[in-house]
Amino acid sequence: MATIILVERFRASHALTLESGPEPVHAHAWKLRAEFRDATGEAARRAVAAALEPLEGRFLNDLPQFAGTATSAEAVARHLHEALARSLPAAGARLLRVAVEEEPGCWASYSEETVVGSRGPER
Repeated sequence: MATIILVERFRASHALTLESGPEPVHAHAWKLRAEFRDATGEAARRAVAAALEPLEGRFLNDLPQFAGTATSAEAVARHLHEALARSLPAAGARLLRVAVEEEPGCWASYSEETVVGSRGPER
């Protein structure tokens, strides 16, 4: 079975509250890696563009998508997984995994195989 893997970059800033206190606002050139099955390359590219557009150049802490949660790489990966799953148009298309790289070599991923057109995640 073939898997489509797309890698895209986006710029966004954030600030986490650590055990030692709040860190300063800082920007990243984030990298998204998304894996799809049974989706066309065109549909996957459109879904990625739609998911990244609201984040590009923004301060993540101010976005309603992250209200009440830390803007960690883990939270960004989960948010992008949910946004991509909503954006896939084709019934039966699968979003397998989303990973984000916050800094070179520092990745977080989220997976919950979602089949578009189903009643929920396929297990």
